[in-house]
Amino acid sequence: MASRVHRLAELRKRQHTPQVQVAEAMGVTQARVSRMRRASSSAARSTRLPPTSRHSEAR
Repeated sequence: MASRVHRLAELRKRQHTPQVQVAEAMGVTQARVSRMRRASSSAARSTRLPPTSRHSEAR
């Protein structure tokens, strides 16, 4: 689902369409669209590996 939400966000931004219009087209509230986007962003961040330090590699 995350990739679909990211794609939707990209299309929305490219077409300069507000979340309100997307929500109306989907039959949901703007708040729901926002929650979907935030949840997707949080999921993407939580799956990233933490950055490694050069110092820890040298040990």
